[in-house]
Amino acid sequence: MQMPRWASRATLLVHSAHFENLQSATASDISDEGMVASFGGVFWHRYRPRDGIWRNPSTAYAAYWNKSRSSPGERWQDDPIVVALRFQLEW
Repeated sequence: MQMPRWASRATLLVHSAHFENLQSATASDISDEGMVASFGGVFWHRYRPRDGIWRNPSTAYAAYWNKSRSSPGERWQDDPIVVALRFQLEW
């Protein structure tokens, strides 16, 4: 928004958008959110800040989600409906 298009090296375009329940996110979706496998894929953690290490991606993402959204109706346990966006990088 602040930079003219001619001065930009890359642009993100919204490729698709759809509604889904939070807990229906797959391991691939969770990995796209920044959760990474460690120790040969046995444990998962977030890039930064690293608050803990979990056995599976869903548990790792649930802990991360609940840390920033603690209101009733927004927590992982409440399984809210979220908007899932897919982006396309244009050079």
